[in-house]
Amino acid sequence: MKHILIPVDFSDNSWASLVYAVKLFNDDLCTFYLLHTEILDPESMSTLNEVYLENVLKLGNDQLQLFKTQIKTSDHNANHEFKTIIKFQPLTSAVKETNKEFPIDLIIMCTKGINSTLNSFFGTNSVNVVKKHLSCPVMITPEDYDYKPIKQIAFSTDLNRFYTTEELTILNDFSYDNNATLRIMHIKTENTLSDIQQYNLSVLKTSLQGFQTHYHSVPN
Repeated sequence: MKHILIPVDFSDNSWASLVYAVKLFNDDLCTFYLLHTEILDPESMSTLNEVYLENVLKLGNDQLQLFKTQIKTSDHNANHEFKTIIKFQPLTSAVKETNKEFPIDLIIMCTKGINSTLNSFFGTNSVNVVKKHLSCPVMITPEDYDYKPIKQIAFSTDLNRFYTTEELTILNDFSYDNNATLRIMHIKTENTLSDIQQYNLSVLKTSLQGFQTHYHSVPN
């Protein structure tokens, strides 16, 4: 059973992420968590009456249930289950909290489109979530991208850090499930590898044995 978290704001982008996710895991037993957040000004919280807060919660839940109904209508997969979550806090905090509450394996979000800055390319929310140092990986899907089976996976690294077996699980799963070629892209700053880099590379290759793995070294 895989557990996939998808933040939704009921936009076309979040719908695209959800559609991509159900297609990506078409053959897997999955629970998809649809997370919606509402941000309320802390200074005004004390003055907001209970009826208003209940209305905001009801509206959010109604929209979530509609989103859930729409995806279940288009995804007739008995292996897929959809759960809804609503939180009154910033998205990054809500994602981190949900990641602790449930056994999330992967977070899937959508970009906003190409621009000159990192935030504009990936979307501010996506970048903030990536920077949150979560205990699970984040997949960012391109805007308006039609799903295609994964055949090539690029794993970029400077080889200066050690990767645990748990961290590499998602790569192994994607490689195995899609019969995909995995390419380790070493972003080099020196002509030769240090002792630490050589060790990390050897561990990486050992951990990825059994898969179609290729090593590439490219200048920074």
